[in-house]
Amino acid sequence: MRVLPFRLLFGFVLLLLVGTLAAVFFSRHEWAWAIGILFLSYDAVLLTAITTLAWRGVVRSEAHRTYHVPPPELAVLVPCRNEKSVISACLDALIPQMRTSETIWVIDDGSTDGTVALLGERYGVVMDGHFGESRLFPILRVWSKPSSGKANSLNELIPRCGGEVIVTIDADTVPTRDSLKAIREEFRDPEMAAACGVLIPACRGGFLARAFEYFQRSEYMRAYLWRLAWSRIDAMEMVSGAFGAYRREVIEKVGFFDPSSWVEDYELIFRIYREAGDSGKKWRVGVIGTAQAVTDAPAAVPLFWRQRSRWFGGFLATLFGNQDMVANPRYGTMGGVLLPAKTIDTLLPFFSAGAQLTFIVLLLESPHVAWGLLGFIAAKLVFDLCLQSLSFFLYARWLRRPMTPGWAFRIISASLLEPFFFQPLRYSGAILGWVALLRNRMTWTPQRTAGTEVPDAEQG
Repeated sequence: MRVLPFRLLFGFVLLLLVGTLAAVFFSRHEWAWAIGILFLSYDAVLLTAITTLAWRGVVRSEAHRTYHVPPPELAVLVPCRNEKSVISACLDALIPQMRTSETIWVIDDGSTDGTVALLGERYGVVMDGHFGESRLFPILRVWSKPSSGKANSLNELIPRCGGEVIVTIDADTVPTRDSLKAIREEFRDPEMAAACGVLIPACRGGFLARAFEYFQRSEYMRAYLWRLAWSRIDAMEMVSGAFGAYRREVIEKVGFFDPSSWVEDYELIFRIYREAGDSGKKWRVGVIGTAQAVTDAPAAVPLFWRQRSRWFGGFLATLFGNQDMVANPRYGTMGGVLLPAKTIDTLLPFFSAGAQLTFIVLLLESPHVAWGLLGFIAAKLVFDLCLQSLSFFLYARWLRRPMTPGWAFRIISASLLEPFFFQPLRYSGAILGWVALLRNRMTWTPQRTAGTEVPDAEQG
């Protein structure tokens, strides 16, 4: 396998990490905080490049495109396990958006909370063995089966569910009006292989839950602008399974979801790029700004760490399993640009933690050095504020949502507070992902903490 470029880059970044950490013990001037300067400088360069690409992506999304093919038929799959408290909101939002020739499949993966009974009471679903159909909504069908996991459940149903485009949506995710129409329009492009909608996190609960939602909404905004930016150069590697769409012929060609992966939606996209590069196919992966959905997000520290450790551990396992794609021109900008950046990202949590810890050491042992660095840190915060303000403008324009002052204040203020509160949580969760990977231990549990009410995305 062609793994030398990955190993050289990873080794170089690892040496930088060790060297800059060591600097604090051998120097007492400004360069003692080399790890922090390196971390913030890399972040600033990357943010500038991504924001520029995102701007171009927003402009491109507004351009009128004409395709001489009709919109494809959709098959919407809703995998669930013990989702009685939330699945009604999801289905109520989906049903009005479906064509009569399309089908919604609820895949009940061994629920024990009465999910199937609820479907019978609310939607008139009549079960005949493991399969059921709704008497009230003929487009709604149910498959109730013993638990085998999300990936296996999807893989078993996809070959028999019909539809040119397969849409997967979690039961705790509620799409906004016309989201499915936006997906149909995007997949009129014959080169579109997979695409995701824009997720807006919602947390139920008290003050802590509101704080988590406050920071995660800002985080998700940046994440989706980043996806838009990478899609601008055909290098977007993430289609969230919580609200994703895949062309049937593509997903069948690459072999469906991998049940052994911690992040089966992420891993699948790597195989799509690999197949496209190996066979010369013109496949694209994109993000659809007008297909939006509100999704449940963790609202407590243990749940948040569990989710992020699984995400980051799965990212590491996927990248390490595709080392030969890194810096490989066969895979276009995905291999030549994105994956080298992702290789650096594998150690970014340690750079962040090291920067914070060494600054504390300098503050205690060499306060004159630490105070001298505050100007650099303040300049970075001002820079972040400017880019975050621009990002908010781009995000609102892309999603075609009004820029209300309250929404703007929440998003922009979160960017100023995040380095001191939320960022340590994110990076510590990523470090736990390293631990999980090295111990080869990972579990999945629902992130829901309370309630069935899901706010409308228009509330910001």
